[in-house]
Amino acid sequence: MNSIQIDLSRQKPDLPDQPGVYIFKDSQGEILYVGKAKSLKKRVSSYFSGRSLSSKIESMLKKAKFLEFIITSNEKEALLLESNLIKSKLPRYNVVLRDDKRYPVLRIDLKERFPRISVERRIEKDGALYFGPFHSAGSLRNTLKFINKVFKLRTCKNLPKDKRPCINYQIGRCLAPCKGDISEEEYRKNLENAIMFLEGKSKELIDKLTKDMLDKAEKLEFEKAAQIRDQINAIKKVLEKQQMVSPYSENMDVIGISQEGDLFQIVLLTIRDGVLIGTRNFLFKEKEESSSSILEAFIKQYYLDSKDIPNSIVIPFEIQEKELISSLIKDHLGKEVKIELADDSRKKELLEMAKRNAEELIKRAKKEETIKENDLERMKNLFCLKRIPHRIEAVDISQLFGSQRVGAIVAFKDGAPDKERYRNFRIKGEDLDDFSMIKEVLRRRIDDGDLPDLFLIDGGRMHLSSALEVIKRLEDAPDVISIAKSRKKGEPDKIYLEGKEEPLILDLHDPILLFLMRIRDEAHRRAIQYHRKLRQKEQIDSILLKIPGLGKKRVKELLTRFKDINEILNASEDEIASISGIGKRLAKNIKEFLLKEVK
Repeated sequence: MNSIQIDLSRQKPDLPDQPGVYIFKDSQGEILYVGKAKSLKKRVSSYFSGRSLSSKIESMLKKAKFLEFIITSNEKEALLLESNLIKSKLPRYNVVLRDDKRYPVLRIDLKERFPRISVERRIEKDGALYFGPFHSAGSLRNTLKFINKVFKLRTCKNLPKDKRPCINYQIGRCLAPCKGDISEEEYRKNLENAIMFLEGKSKELIDKLTKDMLDKAEKLEFEKAAQIRDQINAIKKVLEKQQMVSPYSENMDVIGISQEGDLFQIVLLTIRDGVLIGTRNFLFKEKEESSSSILEAFIKQYYLDSKDIPNSIVIPFEIQEKELISSLIKDHLGKEVKIELADDSRKKELLEMAKRNAEELIKRAKKEETIKENDLERMKNLFCLKRIPHRIEAVDISQLFGSQRVGAIVAFKDGAPDKERYRNFRIKGEDLDDFSMIKEVLRRRIDDGDLPDLFLIDGGRMHLSSALEVIKRLEDAPDVISIAKSRKKGEPDKIYLEGKEEPLILDLHDPILLFLMRIRDEAHRRAIQYHRKLRQKEQIDSILLKIPGLGKKRVKELLTRFKDINEILNASEDEIASISGIGKRLAKNIKEFLLKEVK
């Protein structure tokens, strides 16, 4: 693949008549838009042909200063590259599928010796298996409770070193690998069964367990056969409660979509073995897009990164690149999948169910958006701001006796967290007071460009004055306000405004005050979390550097592979020895040293 960048201010793009990906960038080199083309020459020239374009694309082209293109072997390769770039770079002018990060997921790290199931809030690309998200805390608790009861996987974060099993073993909820009574091979079999259950392969799992039960009975291992029988009965009870939506053992996804103005709601029904095992909801806010373009973007980004591919994906209307996407999924993931319209009454009923759910969700989303818009409009008038604060960034700093001084910025867009714009800062200046640190964080944030409509500072009048010293030097500077925590219980926090001597005091239950407090608290949480992380790293570095033969470079390599001492302890000597610069002898010394330290 070849990659060439063109300066649009000096050169009109003249691209080859070959398939590939084109990338528009702004003056800072930030990616604005990624597209793929069967012919780069024809597709890109259409942007500069003088024909009518959408206002969204015209806005993008005004900001675009550079064009980069990558030639690929064929259109399928271009589609895959486009999808990967959109997911990794999150370009502002593309339709971007964002994960349900607010909802918990279940994680299984197969690299652990005796893997456990943990609850996480986000999906990382770390090689682990993830299941979910679970939109209900009750559903998550019930699933975990069932798995603990039936499959008896360990729940402890670290295996006990004294080989004394916990209470879960006493009540029959854990196989207690810490006790040494179960081999890794036997434990893995139970883990594989739990994974099959989480994947919705309950019928296949029952068939597998039935075969195992008969095999144990034939070998006269009646106690083990009885345990497997109990597992089968428990799974059957769960199946009875689930909604059977097809008389056939089908694996399919059904996608419903609804639109209200620039809001698009997608509802995905997941059907495995003919049973509806879950739904996922995705809300998009995109100007001048059609339901067809949103659906196509969703399918490309969702399924090219999914581990759970159904046999068929039922969609409400045709999309342009249906065959190309199906072919790419087959090439990339090795599985045949049919993207199709509902061709019988059963699929039409499911499609209607998905659509009704999407319509109900988008009504709620529209109502919430209207409330947010009204609150932002009121905020502009109440605080005498220059513009409606669609984008707000809050600044907080954290230090402990001058140690590990840090700053944090959190971003909110239209009332919701915009986590891609969160920032951490390690303070570089010599001055230890809060006001100097706020100035440094804001100066460094300004250097990043693309400023918000409003900066919210955690603090009082002096904190606001410090921020204004930096911000007021800018042309078309963002607004700045500060919020100070009340010292008396039951009294509202005080809001300080530029040019106003006295603070503004809102009602304790005013939604605007509650919103600002939420943003401020999120910034405070972020700063404290970052401060704690650096202190922990300092402590870990201090411990590891005591090990003979382990210098700063090797410590860095070690902590790149394993995030903390517990992970190093759970790793085998061979895994540690595989790290660059660490051989078997040093790996053994590391394990022995840390085992003494944690006793």
